[in-house]
Amino acid sequence: MKNVLTLIGICLVMTACSRPSEDTSAASSGPRQAIRSEDSGDLMAYEHQVNVVVEENRVVPLHKEAEAACLKAVAEKCMVLHSEINTERMLSPTATTLRLRSTAAGVKAVRDSLVIKGKIVSQITKAENLSKPIQDTAQKLAMLTDYRSKLEALRHTTGAPIDALIKINKELAQVQSDLETAAAEKAGLMQKVETELLELNITSSEQRSAWYPTKLALRSFGKNLADGFGLAISALAYLIPFGLVLGTLGWISRQLWCRLKTFRTRR
Repeated sequence: MKNVLTLIGICLVMTACSRPSEDTSAASSGPRQAIRSEDSGDLMAYEHQVNVVVEENRVVPLHKEAEAACLKAVAEKCMVLHSEINTERMLSPTATTLRLRSTAAGVKAVRDSLVIKGKIVSQITKAENLSKPIQDTAQKLAMLTDYRSKLEALRHTTGAPIDALIKINKELAQVQSDLETAAAEKAGLMQKVETELLELNITSSEQRSAWYPTKLALRSFGKNLADGFGLAISALAYLIPFGLVLGTLGWISRQLWCRLKTFRTRR
């Protein structure tokens, strides 16, 4: 890196007369203008959590309705991040969790529909200011872009040594990798600003009866019985060879013991 920077300085001095001064100012003014436009206001990332209570038989249908609505909301950039339905809790009510990311309009539409179809018991909204991280990433992109332009100009300089060109090409590859990483980081930050995260928790207002575990056990009795027979057969398959080996060893030991006892009696 230091060698390449030194090479850049030498070549810039050698080619100063042949390069127009407007190129440098134009290369630097563009990124700075982009930074100023992004920094004109706070760039906030919002996360919402909504807890809804409905009847037992409406928990799963309401969850599926919200998930299907998100999948159809292409214009609102809605995408499902996590979907979970838990109906096998013993005494606790049925509960579902849905995490989605959408534009502010899409999130508002989902929340408004929940007011009609269920009872919202709590809402939590968190906000994070991403102006500084986005500004830092944009500045890093501008510096890397300017550095790449200078390296490309040096690579086309006539009369440059071969070893210097090799170092420049290697540095160009590294700069390109850093540019792609920074661009992906900025895209992720901008996605958080342009869209909002919504976590929807739907639970039943009805507590299950004390007999629900018994009903659940009776419902799965046949499956558990079949699984038990399967485990017993598998255990028997393992025990048969062990029994044959242990029986053979016992018979041999008994024969040796009888012979030893007979030998001692004759003496």
